[in-house]
This record gives sequence, structure tokens and C-alpha cells, in this order.
Amino acid sequence: MAEIIIFLLISGLLLGLGIAIKYGKAYNLISGYNTSPAHEKEYMIAKGLGDFVGRQLMITAAAPILGLILHKSGFVWGIEAGMVLLLILVFYTVIAAQRFNPPPSDDPTSIKKARSRKHLMIASMILTVLICAGVGVDIALVSREPQFTLEPTGMLISGSYGVSINYSDIDKIELKPALPEVGIKNHGLNLGPILKGHFDVKGLGPSLLFLRSNQGPVIILYRPGRQPVLINFTDPQQTVDLYKQLQARTEGNNRYPPSE
Repeated sequence: MAEIIIFLLISGLLLGLGIAIKYGKAYNLISGYNTSPAHEKEYMIAKGLGDFVGRQLMITAAAPILGLILHKSGFVWGIEAGMVLLLILVFYTVIAAQRFNPPPSDDPTSIKKARSRKHLMIASMILTVLICAGVGVDIALVSREPQFTLEPTGMLISGSYGVSINYSDIDKIELKPALPEVGIKNHGLNLGPILKGHFDVKGLGPSLLFLRSNQGPVIILYRPGRQPVLINFTDPQQTVDLYKQLQARTEGNNRYPPSE
């Protein structure tokens, strides 16, 4: 539900800005326009800057909604597709809007200002690309599949959000055929079918997730006074195999009969 609210807020903000600029003539909301001299403002508006930016913002507002619709329709990468589309539309709008700037005159000051504006745009685009690349690298590192090592006294989960779990701390293991409903992300990664980190899970509360598939089965480890741990793999058989291995190592600890 929180995810839906966030996407609706993003789309609503973009749509509101687009309407305000295109139909409300709130041109001062356009970056760079409000600091331009009066004669340049007149030129940009006469060339249709307001109509273009307003229309583009309204089109861009549909991207998050489209991503949400795709996700809810069963396309696990729907949200990511919507955000990529949003970034593409934003980049296009920023670049295409440059054609509405007045051509520099023979005045050295005007030429210098035009060059500065161009350099600033290029620098902004490079910075944005670097930030996106940095975020992408971080996501790639966090999303790497964890390794599950069964040691004599416990299981070691390596990688981001990794943890060491003693067999003696586990008092119940379940193998569920389907995933429980996952709610708000507290701190972690939500990337398509990959859920990794700390999430609120319906019926379990705050939980630690290492999920590689949005389909079952899923292992649920219960530890007194600590967050439950949910694990699954892309290959369902790997999930079943790990469950059987953990069940054999913790059978004496379980307070409840193991679930099949």
C-alpha cells in the first residue's frame, strides 16, 4: 500500500506541475526561465517552451503509474521499467528544451552566457549519469545472491544483510508453498523478484528476507526474540533441499512439528 501511495504522489506531483505550466502559465516553475532576462522570457514563451514542458511533464507522470500497473499485472520488473521510462523522459525533456533558448547575439556577454548555460547542462547531465551509475553499482552489489554455508554449529549467510544463525537459536522451521504478503521495506533492496533485507511481512512482522523468487516455496526460520528469516531460491528444488538440511540439523530444537 505504501508503494502505491508513493507512486501516486510522484505521478500527481508531475501531473500537477505540467497542468500548472501548460494551462496555468506558471512558467516560473521552469528551471532557467525564472532567472532569464525579460526579452529572453518573451522569446522562449513565443517559441512554445511552456506548452512543451507542461506537456512533457504530464506524459512523464504516466510512467510511474504504468510501472505500477505492469507490476500488479504480474510483470515482476514492472516498477523498474516504469522508473527507467521516467528517467528517459526526463532526460529527453531537459535536452529538447534547449532548443527554446534564444540564439546568442554578437554581444560577448550573450555568447559567454550561452556557453555557460551549455556547460552547466552538460555538467548536470554528467553528474546525473554518474549518480545513476553509482546507484546501479550499489544495487548490483547488494543484489548478488547470498551464499548459505552450513557449518557444524550454525548457518552462515554471506553478502549484504548477511547473518550467522546458530542452530540452537532456531525453534521452528516451516516450508511454505507460497510467499506471505510482503509489506513496507524498512531497510533493504526490492528489485523485481529479489527481496533482500528488512521488511514487514504480513503475519510475521519485521523480518529478514533473502528471497530470489516471487514464487514459493519459501523457508521461514523462527528465532525467539529475533526477526524471522525468509529464504528461497530461483530454483524451487534448491529451497526444498536447504529446508531438509536445516530440518535435519535442528530437529531436536523444534517446539512444533516441521511443516511440509
